[in-house]
Amino acid sequence: MNTLRPAAVAELKKSPETDPYPHTFDVSISLEKYINKYRYLKEGEMLEHEKLRSPNELGETPNRNLIQTETTTPELEFFKNVIDTCTPCNRKYLGLRRTRPSSKK
Repeated sequence: MNTLRPAAVAELKKSPETDPYPHTFDVSISLEKYINKYRYLKEGEMLEHEKLRSPNELGETPNRNLIQTETTTPELEFFKNVIDTCTPCNRKYLGLRRTRPSSKK
């Protein structure tokens, strides 16, 4: 295991000015509470006016074929209507670039 990176991250975390993870994401419900709250829903049933904040989109799965599942139907399904990301995340995860007026004429 590489011990240099954890040591470097720990050193950066000591000061708010050098925090390597400055972004936070407010989650409105845990997975366990979500399952308990909505387990009564039948397959295909939807609640259109529920608003949840889930960090599920924040990770990357390089090869989804490596995930073993027992069913082909998803157990949880979220429909996104708003994506909250910070500017660095927009560039890294969504492939968006900042557009600036060209200074060349």
